Amino acid sequence: MTVAARLVTTIAAPMDPASSEAPGVLHWPDHRLLVQRGDTEVVALDVDAFPAGRVSEVRFPAPWPRHFGSVTVSPERDAAVFAGLHAVRSVEATGTTRSALWRRWDGQQLTTPRIGIERVLLAVSPSGRHLLTVDVGQWSLSLHRAEDGSLLRELDAKGTVPSHPQNTGEDRVHWDYDAAFVDQDTIVAGTSECDARYGTARHWLVDAPGMTLRGEVSYPFPVGYGWVSVLVQRNTGDRRPQLPRLEQWALAVDPPAGTEGDGGAAGDAASAAAPA
Repeated sequence: MTVAARLVTTIAAPMDPASSEAPGVLHWPDHRLLVQRGDTEVVALDVDAFPAGRVSEVRFPAPWPRHFGSVTVSPERDAAVFAGLHAVRSVEATGTTRSALWRRWDGQQLTTPRIGIERVLLAVSPSGRHLLTVDVGQWSLSLHRAEDGSLLRELDAKGTVPSHPQNTGEDRVHWDYDAAFVDQDTIVAGTSECDARYGTARHWLVDAPGMTLRGEVSYPFPVGYGWVSVLVQRNTGDRRPQLPRLEQWALAVDPPAGTEGDGGAAGDAASAAAPA
């Protein structure tokens, strides 16, 4: 089964790719943020405000070089949280350090759940109740309860995702380190890393409640080898330096509604690409 996707809009990345990482998208319950990390700062844009021309960017000074650790930005863009090799730091746009012990705050209780061993956090559901991870071997996607990190369900790539049509050998299919919730009940994940040597990247819709494969996402033209962060280079004939662009996609048909409220924009997904 394939599910068609349509291009909604493109957004120019705010930073020069020579000194920054590729842009990515954070999915929060009522909106999404484009986040890009540079050598000395992080910039956040409200993706949903872009079509209406209300885009404003917020920049946060980085406490250490971009090659160490990861970063996320709060829904209100009032703080960026940097996770380094030996420390975690919450920083305001002014450069003020808000906190150097970052945990999970539910409004009443501060907790630090441990999510398995050697697992990589990929996404948080729009409701905030579930976490999505992949093991470091990229064998399986796992759905966890956010409250305590307990495992709910898993989806193995092996035996579920078909091999790339050009793969005539025995190379195993595995998940990317990149995935997101389209809504509370739908996940988009990729196998683009293992597909790269064979041609077109592939992305998949996963039913979150049951952690079952719904089908492959079908695009009208080739997209990046990472559904939110890897760039597609296109020959435009323009030799001027160009900034990468983020392509925002939506499913041509919204996924079926689940039993829980999605709290987000149904049917939206995103992929990064260079300027056309």
